[in-house]
Amino acid sequence: MKVVKGSMHRNEFIGKMLKEYEFSLQHIGRVMKQYTALHDLKENLLANDLRIQMDFAENLTCASMDEVHSAYWNATSVTLQPIVVYYRTENGLVQHKNSVFVSDVNSHNATAVLTIIDKLMIDFEHLFQNADIVHY
Repeated sequence: MKVVKGSMHRNEFIGKMLKEYEFSLQHIGRVMKQYTALHDLKENLLANDLRIQMDFAENLTCASMDEVHSAYWNATSVTLQPIVVYYRTENGLVQHKNSVFVSDVNSHNATAVLTIIDKLMIDFEHLFQNADIVHY
């Protein structure tokens, strides 16, 4: 939500609202295409392909249950990285495995993502052994 204070002539306001409305429609169209593409990829996943969906969750501040008041100022922050790996079983069903990585590195950059993918490959090595294509 974006709150903007100001005053303008009625025609200027209508023009501004129409531009914002057009922008919103374009955004919704892109989101719908992305969801459709992801859904189609999952439904048409080949036998030796994997689809990995991942995104950073917000950074969280950790707290101890019976912490002293001064611990509030020295709290530890962590990043959550939820991941879903979709794959097709031998009998043709699309299945998934869920995982959440917790890290004290709060930067959401390529290095963090590659590190998590490396650890993911170790955890799900049995799925990656025969993978021809991995869709991220």
